[in-house]
Amino acid sequence: MYGKSTSYEKSVKFIDHMLKSIKNYIEEHNLFNPDDKILLGISGGVDSVVMLHLLLRAGYELGVAHCNFQLRDKESEEEHKFVAWLAKHYNIPIFEKKFDTHQYALEQGVSIQMAARRLRFEWFEQLRQTHHYDYIGIAHNKNDRAETALINLARGTGLKGITGIKPKSKYIVRPLLFAGRDDILHYCHQEGLSYREDSSNQTTKYSRNRIRHEIIPEFQKINPQFLETMDKNLNHFRSAYKLFESMISEIKRRLLIKQGNDWFINLKLLKTYPENYTILYELLKPFGFSADVVSDLFSSLESESGKTFYSNNYKAVKDRSELIITLLEAPEPKRYYIDKGSSKIETPVTLTLYEKDVDEAFRIPSDPNVACIDYDLVEFPLILRKWQSGDFFKPLGFGHYKKLSDFFIDNKYSLVNKEQTWLLTSGEQIVWVVGARLDERFKITNLTRKVLMVEYSHIQLTQ
Repeated sequence: MYGKSTSYEKSVKFIDHMLKSIKNYIEEHNLFNPDDKILLGISGGVDSVVMLHLLLRAGYELGVAHCNFQLRDKESEEEHKFVAWLAKHYNIPIFEKKFDTHQYALEQGVSIQMAARRLRFEWFEQLRQTHHYDYIGIAHNKNDRAETALINLARGTGLKGITGIKPKSKYIVRPLLFAGRDDILHYCHQEGLSYREDSSNQTTKYSRNRIRHEIIPEFQKINPQFLETMDKNLNHFRSAYKLFESMISEIKRRLLIKQGNDWFINLKLLKTYPENYTILYELLKPFGFSADVVSDLFSSLESESGKTFYSNNYKAVKDRSELIITLLEAPEPKRYYIDKGSSKIETPVTLTLYEKDVDEAFRIPSDPNVACIDYDLVEFPLILRKWQSGDFFKPLGFGHYKKLSDFFIDNKYSLVNKEQTWLLTSGEQIVWVVGARLDERFKITNLTRKVLMVEYSHIQLTQ
């Protein structure tokens, strides 16, 4: 008669199970070889700590990379110290870097989350190449995979998005995808490992956290094994998507023909395929055409020739029997320079400039076509240019920085309005959205001694 297992025996069995599982997962998905060097992205959270511990026990040669995005003040500094301690404790190389994530997000016109992702992976790849690591290990787990698939399903990212996170993508590997968050926490407890909890994981401000804390628990009420079921589904979806990709690749070979610098799609042949809208979408997606544009284009296939549709870098023109895709020629962005002492320019728009000393009689005009600028705060030559994606400024009276694209939306600019907008800048800093809004940083204050007045005329001679 067998006795009950002790808690110690259960603990040993569970730890051995996790170690065997990660080895099997690495082998099954061909993530890396036993003699490969792996650079691990370590945040200090439980997932990355467990990944580090398991791979060390499995005998791999590792290095640690830690990003401090400076988003959570003292908490970020504590994580930095903890990861440094981990590396020293395990006697493995560590690479650390601080990022000005807020500034990067403003400059690039992206969210904080996207900015952190870009900064992290660009730096990781630099480290990988410079220090001769074979792969970069990221500590995504089974829960992350399910959350990502649900986020993508909600956002409408198409078939590929609902396949979830891939175990391996070029040099990025995810050896912890076999484990759910509960098993990871249990392993951490059994091994007595320390980790740092990211307080932002508890807020439901972010979409992922709402899915994690509110949506998935509801699914688990219906199916307590929801995460395991979801993982199996995602594996099926990934297999189906690979088959779909193979079929689309063969259809693309037949339908999408390159001649010179242009691509041609045979519309008559396209119509012979079932689900030809989906096929057209897949053919045009690599050229940057959105689902809405492809839908409009598809609806026009029976109409007259000559209709033109645009993505950011391409245009598609419907001919009688073909769709012709052409690369748009990006115009060279022009900059017009205004030297110190200039009184008037007439290209590309008419600007009249005055220099005035500030005295008791001076009054700021209420005309939006006149900008009053603190003369001592600008650097010459001033620059007149069109707006670009990622531009940001500090609108007068607004109090903080704002993306110019958001300013356009808030002020109901049409596409034509945006195309006709000019910016007056000092170096790369926006001084004035011409005819619309001054930047707070260059306004007149009690300390201003000299004013540069710039008057804008709506007569545009050339662009």
